[in-house]
Amino acid sequence: MLKPFKIYRFCLNVRGYGPKEGLLLESPHGAWAEVSPLPSRNRETLLDALAQLKAVQKGYTRPLFPSVACGLFGLTAPRILQAPVCLFLMGTLQDIQTLANQDFGCKTAKVKISPFDLPTAVNLIKTLKNRFRLRIDIGAKWTKEKTFAFLSHFSPEDFDFIEDPGYDISPFPMASDDQPLGKTIVWKPMVRGLPPPQTPVILSSTYESSIGLHQIAALSQALQIPSHPLGIGTFLNLEEDLLEEPLTLQHGLLHFPKDFRINRKRLQPC
Repeated sequence: MLKPFKIYRFCLNVRGYGPKEGLLLESPHGAWAEVSPLPSRNRETLLDALAQLKAVQKGYTRPLFPSVACGLFGLTAPRILQAPVCLFLMGTLQDIQTLANQDFGCKTAKVKISPFDLPTAVNLIKTLKNRFRLRIDIGAKWTKEKTFAFLSHFSPEDFDFIEDPGYDISPFPMASDDQPLGKTIVWKPMVRGLPPPQTPVILSSTYESSIGLHQIAALSQALQIPSHPLGIGTFLNLEEDLLEEPLTLQHGLLHFPKDFRINRKRLQPC
């Protein structure tokens, strides 16, 4: 049975996204967890999640919103000290090049290319594919003609997958978190809840704080999801965080502190 927990509200600035609001849960034995629905992607709002969490405190059990299920898992999740990471590259061309040139030791990188024109995107990916195994995110924002023009410069073996191309681009490998495209499923636990145990999905974040990113890493281990670089490289986009001791990324591994010391000045009790 889930022990009582406290609820706090927070807001963090995320580079390339903006303010991200969420709820932080604290258990009596010092465990922390995050509930932060992503606007436009979650069916529940932050206020919906807060209302359900207060109902859970009074004995409500199910059904649970995906973000609430993710957060309640986090309260009982095993502590993870490190996890393999897929480097997350987005923003301006200079932003991407600067981040890619830093020595994090990541072998896999996800690149958001939808903001770029065709020649820029092609040249960028030709450069990056010599250094990383790439996951390309188009976000269903390109026309079919532009997508196929881009792919004509590459072969299917060049990529882990193309995420949300918007069209069937066989024989290129495809992935999606909300469309029936390709064999690979990108699973955002804060949006979709907990995947079935041992399911071969690509776990990915939705601009969570370090607490939420730890939940994803712990989820991968607890449910025995087949090992892969996790989509939690978004921590580099956090302009501020809830942990007093920052996360570090070395040798392709995201390292979490042994003790979660929370900056309580960023929290508002609910």
